[in-house]
This record gives sequence, C-alpha cells and structure tokens, in this order.
Amino acid sequence: MASGHRGGRAAANAHMPGFGGKWRMSAVVPVILCGGEGARLWPVSSGDRSKVFLETPDGRTLMWHALNRAGKFASEKFILSVTNEAFAFRVRQHFLSSASTGLGMATIMEPVPRNTAPAIASAARFVARKFGRDTIMLCLPADHITRYEPGLREAVAKSIDHAQTGEIALIGLPPTTPDTAFGYIKASNEQVLQFVEKPPADAARAFVESSQFLWNSGMVVSCAGVLLDAFALHAPDILEVTQASGRAAESIMIDGIEHISLPLATYERCRNISFDHAVLERSQSLKVVHADFQWQDIGTWESYAALNPADAQGNHVAGGAVLIDTKNSIIHAQSRTVGVAGLKDVIVVETGDAVLVASRGNEEQIRDLFEAVKRGGHADKLPAYLVKKE
Repeated sequence: MASGHRGGRAAANAHMPGFGGKWRMSAVVPVILCGGEGARLWPVSSGDRSKVFLETPDGRTLMWHALNRAGKFASEKFILSVTNEAFAFRVRQHFLSSASTGLGMATIMEPVPRNTAPAIASAARFVARKFGRDTIMLCLPADHITRYEPGLREAVAKSIDHAQTGEIALIGLPPTTPDTAFGYIKASNEQVLQFVEKPPADAARAFVESSQFLWNSGMVVSCAGVLLDAFALHAPDILEVTQASGRAAESIMIDGIEHISLPLATYERCRNISFDHAVLERSQSLKVVHADFQWQDIGTWESYAALNPADAQGNHVAGGAVLIDTKNSIIHAQSRTVGVAGLKDVIVVETGDAVLVASRGNEEQIRDLFEAVKRGGHADKLPAYLVKKE
C-alpha cells in the first residue's frame, strides 16, 4: 500500500456539507453498504427483503436514514450504494423519496451476496474511475442508527485527516454494554492493536471495563486508490475478480440513477469474506478514531426491538398483537393479528409467509434457523442465490 498518499484534489478551505466549519480535504463520496442477508433478523430479513428496509420509530426506514446521513458528507454531490440486485428497486425508491435532493447516485448490483470485502473493492474501482484514485470514500453500513450528528461529523472529519495521509481510518465507539453481537477493536490511542469479532460474554464484559477496547462501527474512510492498493497487497484474488466483474458489467440509467449490474459468472468467484478479515486485519496502515455519538447496529431482534420503548410488562410490540400474561417479550406482526398468552422472554415474528418463535438471547440460533430454512424443504421459496447447493 502506498504510504504518504495524499488527495490530489484537496482544496484549501473548501466547505463540506454536514460539517460545522471549513475543512481542507479531498473530494468525498459516501458509499452505502446495504447487501447483507441479515440472518439474525429472519424472517423479516430474507430473500428479496433486507433488514435495511425495516421501519424506524419515526415511520422511515434504516435505508432512508442512511441515504440522508450520507448526503450530508457528499462533497461531490454524489452517493454510491452497493446492494444485492434483489434490493435495487427499493434502494432507488428510497433515494427518490429521501431528502438527498440535488445529488447524483449510482447503485452497484451484486448478483450474489459476497460480504463486505468484494463490495468495497467494487466500490473503490467505481470511485477511482469516476472521480480519481485520490477521492476519499466514506463507507457507511446501512443497518445503523446514529442520532448524535455533531459527534459523527467530528469523527468523520478526523478520519478524513488520516485518509489524506494514505491511511485507512476506522471509527470506533466506547462500548456501553457487553454486547456479544458486535465486533471490537483493541487500540492504543489511535493505533489498532487487535480485532475481536463477536466475543463470548465474559470477554465482552472485560472489554466494557477496559479503556482499550472500542466497538467497531464498520465505518471506513480512505482514498479509493489506497483501498485498491490494500486489496492488491492483502487480497489480490478479490481485486482480480472485482476488476474483471467491473469491466464486464452492464450499466443502465433508471430515474436518473446509474444501475451497474455485475455479471454472475464472474462475481460468484469472489470469496465470501468481510473487509475486516480480508484486508484490515492484515494492514499496517490503520488508524481508529475514537468517536462520541449515539450509535446502534441493527443486526438482531434485540437491537431492533430496543428502538421502541417497552410496555409496563417489558414487552416490545410492533403491529397487531394481543398479549395476555406475557412478559419481557418481542412481538412483531406484519400482516395478521398475533396472540401470545402465558409466555415470557420470547421472540414472536410474523411476516405473512413465515413465523418465528424463539427464546430471547439466542440470536445465533436464529441465524442457524435461517440457514436451515435455506437448506431444507422451503428452499424453493427463496431466490436462487440464497439456496445452498449440497
């Protein structure tokens, strides 16, 4: 990876949308990552449905908020999204209905999900070709809730400073609960010492008590060229396949949005691997910015339910539900009335084509259930890309 890489398009005292002052920086293109299956939010997140389209308490969706958040940092008046081709129509709908007026947009459509490493590599190729290798990419997962924007702006500004010197900047937040569903970063000041993914409960409790550990927010800030160089060094196979996919991609404009369809025959050869595992854990050019803003990764029913206050019995209820003698439960009904009686500490989810009943605190079992559905007799009801071939 090239060291000392500086943004050649930096402009002195250029005003940045979303920032409270004037900053010297390169062009910034937000990249929204919205291709995950969301297995632990099954059955709401499944098939051609994604967790990023879940409603938030204000009646909007995670994707709507992600688009509006990204637009505040789009110095080039442009947003890029990377999503599964099954979600592209709804991504376009959300962009057209969002407050990101006056912005351009492109959507890279993956024919099969391959995790965040191929998604970011594909995005880096697009940004480098359209805006230049020195353009800074602000990679933002779509399945997050952030409420304290001044702290977010400050963290992004610090991350851009690091990106301008050829580094890959991550945004970390001090853990407030021993959450075993999150990734953690062990840090000394801004130096990254270790990545820990989904630790056991005892380790997570120790991380909360330690001042050395941060939650890994999944937000990445770096120049497109630096990211491409990092893939060339640490994951050349992913770079090779995504470059080939990009060259063979088909592009079409719909409602003023460029839709880039990657070819299945090429893209399916990508390893299914996260950016953390493929690149970050091997890189020596990392910095982690200690941030201070409200943040929540919406990856489980526990985290999604927490967006709504519990009733007097500790229940989080969405949709039409009738409860009798039910406590500390999560009830989510989309199309029918759900009745629950005499139970506690359960999750009950109804979507019209599937029903989930599980005990609370077993998010990984919900993931296992999702995988079992894909392998089992109901696989014919899922899109082909979700069906495992034995």
